[in-house]
Amino acid sequence: MKNGLKLTALLSLLIILQSCGFHLRGNTSTNASFEQQLNPLLLKGISRQSDFYDVALRRLRDSKINISTDKKTAQATLNITKYRFKRHILTVDRNNKAAEYEIRLELNFYFQHVDQTAFENHLLITRTYLSSGTDILGKEFERRDIRKAMYEDAMNQILNRIAAKIADE
Repeated sequence: MKNGLKLTALLSLLIILQSCGFHLRGNTSTNASFEQQLNPLLLKGISRQSDFYDVALRRLRDSKINISTDKKTAQATLNITKYRFKRHILTVDRNNKAAEYEIRLELNFYFQHVDQTAFENHLLITRTYLSSGTDILGKEFERRDIRKAMYEDAMNQILNRIAAKIADE
């Protein structure tokens, strides 16, 4: 009796989660052919020595999308046409030193598939962090972690937008 009740509760929970639109983080597509349509993908516009390239490569591999180095064999091309960071002071302390910063990642990308599906898009990702004059080394590590998190967010948004565009067509 207890096992039947537990099984019913578990099945009910699974049905509710599925029906409300819940998906595990990183699930970019609703159709199984999304990865197949992008394999292999030519990634352009990012230096291979950059943190952004490392994050993009890991995110694409997590999505089972292979990277091509040859334009002729690639099914699709993702070109990061512009990306830059800006840091602005948001607040100052009583000594007129920066107490809070805003970091902005602006990013333009162009996507083209071999079937002539093409579009250009713009992303703006913003984060804030507090700064104190005493924890300089810790704040540098925090800034680096924030940048990596922003790169991950950018790649998730790029893949979600590509998946949505492919699903529309």
